[in-house]
Amino acid sequence: MNRGFYNIKSSDPGVYPLEHSQQRPVNRGFYNIKSSDPGVYPQEHSQQRPVNRGFYNIKSSKPGVPPPEHSPKQPAKNKIQWLSHAILFIAFILLWQLLSLGRKTLIFPSPLEVVQSLAAIITGRQFLPSVTNTVKAVFISFIAAFVPALALGIASKFAAFLHRFMEGISGIIRSVPTVAIILMALLLLPVSVTPVVICFFVVFPVLYTNISEGLVSTDPLLLEMAQIYRISRERVIRSIYIPSLKPFIAAGSRSALGLSFKIMVTAEVFNFITQNTIGAQMYLHKIQIDLAGIMAWTIIVIVLSLLFDFALKKLFEEKRRK
Repeated sequence: MNRGFYNIKSSDPGVYPLEHSQQRPVNRGFYNIKSSDPGVYPQEHSQQRPVNRGFYNIKSSKPGVPPPEHSPKQPAKNKIQWLSHAILFIAFILLWQLLSLGRKTLIFPSPLEVVQSLAAIITGRQFLPSVTNTVKAVFISFIAAFVPALALGIASKFAAFLHRFMEGISGIIRSVPTVAIILMALLLLPVSVTPVVICFFVVFPVLYTNISEGLVSTDPLLLEMAQIYRISRERVIRSIYIPSLKPFIAAGSRSALGLSFKIMVTAEVFNFITQNTIGAQMYLHKIQIDLAGIMAWTIIVIVLSLLFDFALKKLFEEKRRK
């Protein structure tokens, strides 16, 4: 009598092939993908599958195994990374010291001379006003570029002609040399607003492109599901568009903020109207042929940029957790 199985080789119902002469095991609700035989696990899963404890290993795709970031080897890996960075930094300082031996400070200052100049700048009267004015100008230009970039990026998502127009405009602005923007701004605009305007034109394309790409890359399947289930527009914006846009805003803001410091200091060097800016202080050291002072102010700009980048990164990470 046919018990529900079939002999593939002999085409005789009720008779198993030679390799399955015994009674077939009962199907327990799983399926063998390789052999297409109900009731038998594939070879790599011949034993009982481990119970999923609520986490998932991305690399091995095996439930019940913690992801790599929870591995006990992670702290050791971080220590090795920090140690390699420290070794590279020490090697750089030693190479710098060797290159400065037998040279005058005006030609190539040593690391010690740069540190001494840095200490003199930090303890000087011009340090706080210069840093404050430059940082204030950076944030004014950043906000002035971020607000229209966000508004135009959102509008271009729903207006195809605006998207094409802004893509062309941002591409043209990105192609214009920064020096040309600085020189034209110095000739055409009031001196007091020149650095902010220059920084705006350099930073705006970066922010707009990231925001626009973030909205364009929104998963269309999620939008289709929201349309099928008639989810409200407010919830679509809050649950689909904003999560899709956050990584692009974070990346664009960090890139734009670092670029703002570089462009602002460059514009302040060209636009020498007051000594109380970082760019003006660099220009004064250049007139005095003080290379150590220029390097010291460069270190200050790097530290400021890294601090604000770190703060911005932590801010977006905290919002992502919420």
